[in-house]
Amino acid sequence: MAAPLLLDAFLMLPLGLALQGLFASAGAAKSLGLTGGCVLGWLGFNSMRAGKAALRAQANSQYRPPSETKDIPSFFKGVLTHLSSPFPYLYWATVGASFIRQGFARDGFSGALLFPLGFWLGASAFTLLIIFAAAQGKRLLPARLEPWLYCLSGLFLLGSGIVLALQTWWDFPL
Repeated sequence: MAAPLLLDAFLMLPLGLALQGLFASAGAAKSLGLTGGCVLGWLGFNSMRAGKAALRAQANSQYRPPSETKDIPSFFKGVLTHLSSPFPYLYWATVGASFIRQGFARDGFSGALLFPLGFWLGASAFTLLIIFAAAQGKRLLPARLEPWLYCLSGLFLLGSGIVLALQTWWDFPL
């Protein structure tokens, strides 16, 4: 949850304001979308691999939760996902920057701060709600299902990466 908020505040927002016109270039949007698709696919593959390792360990009665395996910390996964996704760049360079400029024109510095603070407050509240629901659901699910959920989420990530890459390819042909 912290990675996208921190990246938005300290990288995406200033970059979006400074480079509003850059994403009119189809080449920049295409390369960003294809990179994002590859990273999502990579994360999905690693999630499926963790699920498979947990299933193998579970079959050997030496089951360890996937969080104990050597894996990239979730914060860095969030950073990689957010940096490689085209959506934050496009959002802050277009809609977000536009609302901030309108707020600044209307109410000065305080008006410019109002939109990003409201956006981040809403995003944080929604993310905390999802985390709470996931934590509660985890207590309700038997531990033997956890490896299967890793595999399922890996399939969703892999599928999302493929869809993002294909959609980017089709939207921005050579």
